[in-house]
Amino acid sequence: MIEESLNYSKLLSSLINEDGTLNEVVTSFLYQLFPRDLFVRAFSLLESTDLLIYILDTEKKLSEKPPGGETQDTKDHKNVENDQKASSASNSPHHIPEANNLDSLINACYEKDSTKIFRLIVQQANQDIAPFYVDLEKWFCSCDEYAGLLCEKLRSEKSLAEQLINHKGSIPSENQDDFAKIRLQSDSVIARHDKIMCPHLLAFAILLQTSQSVLRYFTKGPTPGVFIFTVAEIDDWLKLHLNVV
Repeated sequence: MIEESLNYSKLLSSLINEDGTLNEVVTSFLYQLFPRDLFVRAFSLLESTDLLIYILDTEKKLSEKPPGGETQDTKDHKNVENDQKASSASNSPHHIPEANNLDSLINACYEKDSTKIFRLIVQQANQDIAPFYVDLEKWFCSCDEYAGLLCEKLRSEKSLAEQLINHKGSIPSENQDDFAKIRLQSDSVIARHDKIMCPHLLAFAILLQTSQSVLRYFTKGPTPGVFIFTVAEIDDWLKLHLNVV
């Protein structure tokens, strides 16, 4: 199949042109590529201000201000964050730290062999509905759509691993596709995203399994729709877990 030969990470990385603008041609192609209007719904999430990326930073290395104080990008990020807090996050159960040096946070999200711990949250407009939790490293989402797809696979006589895991074998690093990669000892274990994927997984995969330019576009403008925060205190990190689980 053509789809099996695609490098999704490289394809999705080309969403953003070299000048930092959205590539309309690639966007139109992706609308057609993914089933069940998945890309349409995922792209809407990327612009919704409902996607939150938390990074555990107990050593406060990412929380330090850049030399010379705040950058204009950080100020802009704070302004958007404050608008978001005023409209919806004031009633949120989460502890939301102040925005820090945004460039450092973006770099941290793409560090090779990083041991940093991330928490990916999709907050809901209705505060009575619990936020969704996404784990890219295990290709998991807590939403009902993901659970429904998983239940369908459980009815099969085949194991979930047979149905949902693709062992690619040894792949040169320059050809490695990070999209839907499951973080195990082997770098060649890929989730069958054609079999199980929700818009929340796709949205975060676009942000974190493609390139820094894509993450930068959706966090720094022209109209930031995704927010990155650090959590320095372990108590606050545990509260974040309790408010989602």
